[in-house]
Amino acid sequence: MEQSARGPLFRIRVVGLILLAVRLASLNVSADCSLTNLGVAPLNEMAFAAYASNKGGLYPNYANTRPPAHEAMGVAIANSIQPLDTNGTPNPSTGKIGLLSIGMSNVTLEWAVGGSNHFRFQATNDPSLNPRVVIADGGISGKDAVLWTNYPSSNWWFVVTNGLGSAGITTNQVQAIWMKQAIRIPGTNGGPFPAHAQLLRTMTGQIVRNAKQAFPNLRLMYLASRTRAYTNADPFAPNPEPFAFESGFSVRWVIEDQLKMTNNLNFNPTNGPVVAPWLSWGQIGRAHV
Repeated sequence: MEQSARGPLFRIRVVGLILLAVRLASLNVSADCSLTNLGVAPLNEMAFAAYASNKGGLYPNYANTRPPAHEAMGVAIANSIQPLDTNGTPNPSTGKIGLLSIGMSNVTLEWAVGGSNHFRFQATNDPSLNPRVVIADGGISGKDAVLWTNYPSSNWWFVVTNGLGSAGITTNQVQAIWMKQAIRIPGTNGGPFPAHAQLLRTMTGQIVRNAKQAFPNLRLMYLASRTRAYTNADPFAPNPEPFAFESGFSVRWVIEDQLKMTNNLNFNPTNGPVVAPWLSWGQIGRAHV
């Protein structure tokens, strides 16, 4: 969202790495590099093709750009964000803008681990970063989507005590989140496509609502699909192909639910009770090279 970088209080080019929906560096130390091509294109490269009768594109009608109305509302929200004190009261001089990640181990790898490749390093070393922005990592190794659907739970408590605590911010100061979720062994625990993707869609929607409960001032949330898995030989691998690729449809469907005002993901107070933040793609998981 390029326009959001122009706001006086949320003028953050590196956070634009998320707002512009670019792909973060993905690390997989056990990758099988012999799996070079699965014969499927990423959602944003499918043009007018379909996968198992499901249209390509990141948004409805094969589109890869946000619908104009949703874009405009996101820009307005981003430009209205301002530093908050620990109680959630605006304080431009000493307040903070919390930017948090949540999800499984891949989230931590991409967000906070890996030398100069991870997002937090790149963001905090960018001279245009708003000094009021604090970047926290809430990824938890081995904790798949199933374990994030209940609130409160140990996952959420860990994020508050460890992720936010180590960053020096409170739940009231978190205003933007980047999230990636997956179901562990989706073929067994969710079933073949589209069953596992529909289950992840339902879980993701619940996790989004949980996040709004956990962080009352959460305004923006960027969703990522599972990055390329580099394996399809072991059906009991945590997230093999094609399931990793197919999880992209889960993200697409959740965002589409918000666009169509279905499945209880309203972020706009003029449309009723706010139960979710504004949603958008934040990173594109690729399924081939």
